[in-house]
Amino acid sequence: MKTEKLLLIVASMIGMIFIVGWTYTSSKNVDVKSETIVISQPSENSMAKDTNKMYAKFKASAERQIAENKKKIIDLNKKIETKSQDVRAKLEQKITDLAAQNQELEKKLEQYKEESKETWSAFKKDFSDEMDKLKKALGDFEKDMK
Repeated sequence: MKTEKLLLIVASMIGMIFIVGWTYTSSKNVDVKSETIVISQPSENSMAKDTNKMYAKFKASAERQIAENKKKIIDLNKKIETKSQDVRAKLEQKITDLAAQNQELEKKLEQYKEESKETWSAFKKDFSDEMDKLKKALGDFEKDMK
């Protein structure tokens, strides 16, 4: 009789534990599902906005550098005025070439149309490489003038 009572109590406890556990895990699954729905990948629209922001920042920086290059080219033109006619002719041609490169970069920047993140990355790399080469060429030319 005591063992039957003990078995009944144990069976009741196991049943209660099962019901509580089942209720607890099923309510937890609902929360997990709702959290999964809330967490999502960035939309193409938000990625496009990020790319637009990056481009605007890059463009502003590039425009400043182009303006600095123009100023440096004007300064270099003034410096060569004191040189002899033969030397000045050669230097003027180099300055003209550097000015043309700067204008080409300015044109590329104005004409760029955003298409995708990949084209933006390629444009940014190519443009930055060309800008760095021009900046170095202007610096080297200025050193040669001294």
